[in-house]
Amino acid sequence: MENKKNKNESKMIKLCLVIIGVGMGGAQTYVYHLLKYLDRSKFSITLVCNKKDEHSKLFQFQDVRVICLPLSGTYNFQGLFHLFRVFKKERFDIVHSHGAKADIIGLIAAFLAKVPFRVSTIHEDVVKNLRLRKYQIWKRILFFLLLRVAYLAATRLITVSKANKKSIHSLTKGRHVEIIYSGIEQKNELEDKIKLPSYFKKQPIIIYSGRISPEKGLHILIKAVHLLKKDSYDVFGVILGHASDIQYLKQIQLMIKKYRIENQFYFGGVAEDIYPWLLKAQIAVIPSFSESMSFSILEAWNCKLPVVASRVGGIPELISDGQNGLLFEPGDFSDLAKKVIYLLKNLDIRKQLGIKGYETLIKSFSANNFIYQIEKLYLSLAKDLSKSSNAIGF
Repeated sequence: MENKKNKNESKMIKLCLVIIGVGMGGAQTYVYHLLKYLDRSKFSITLVCNKKDEHSKLFQFQDVRVICLPLSGTYNFQGLFHLFRVFKKERFDIVHSHGAKADIIGLIAAFLAKVPFRVSTIHEDVVKNLRLRKYQIWKRILFFLLLRVAYLAATRLITVSKANKKSIHSLTKGRHVEIIYSGIEQKNELEDKIKLPSYFKKQPIIIYSGRISPEKGLHILIKAVHLLKKDSYDVFGVILGHASDIQYLKQIQLMIKKYRIENQFYFGGVAEDIYPWLLKAQIAVIPSFSESMSFSILEAWNCKLPVVASRVGGIPELISDGQNGLLFEPGDFSDLAKKVIYLLKNLDIRKQLGIKGYETLIKSFSANNFIYQIEKLYLSLAKDLSKSSNAIGF
């Protein structure tokens, strides 16, 4: 019996997923779906991350081995060394990294450790995001150089939208890049189990969920709410997500205070379950300046919630304006306010957009389709591991 078990295990593909942050965000949601749905009869999975957070949904899988290493920091060459040692010891068949910082240390360490197949999913427009976060020029140049080397070390590069692929062309020049759209699991039974704070009163709720950083455009949402108040439309804004840029969080909080709309916003932090909050809302807003593929849109659609989003990045690949959502030009808070007013005045349109969004989710962005595409890629890489020594990226 033991021999049979060992034989079966030897046929399994040893997969390592590398991610640094384990909070809320697109890359984390992506990895969560891989951990949940990848076929355990085909894959033995290890998760490598910076730290273990018991509140993170990434750590709920008993059959996934977790290795925590000191990986945080923009230029963490010590982290690269730690990863190299782990990869050398564990002899993974595939290392799949998620996020630019994880790519730099993960892909390079995997190449040096001679991991046969090295995969990256590129989740963001790195070039634009670094500019929006106002990094110093020398830091940007160094980061781009390291990322270029990392992508050269990859066996396969994946982007999550056509716009995403185009946006990182300068970093992936000369490399084949495959587009695999992300997807999420369909929630058939959603519970409205959130008790709102008493000061919410009965205003319509517009909700934002995602990272709090400059490229997400939350200051545009705040300006729109201020404009709505001036036009006598009293709405309540719920902001959920991790503040990855504390300075930016302070700026938008000062803006709220300046406009005297403190009683119209609620910062809820990272929500363990986003759906009860979405069920309380009337409209979901995505005011981003940069967005490769928005899981927040898919989650809103899961609740048949209408979405108003900026026409940027991969968002127009999800939303057809006026059919399954509404689009506005990035930064145009006046147009955002008009779109919100239009939906508040037209309940039937709100319901129709929510239903059409849900249908789009089921048809094109299901977890089943997403996982099928990823498994197909993994299996194609692992067809002939005996030849993997030739699978180098340079």
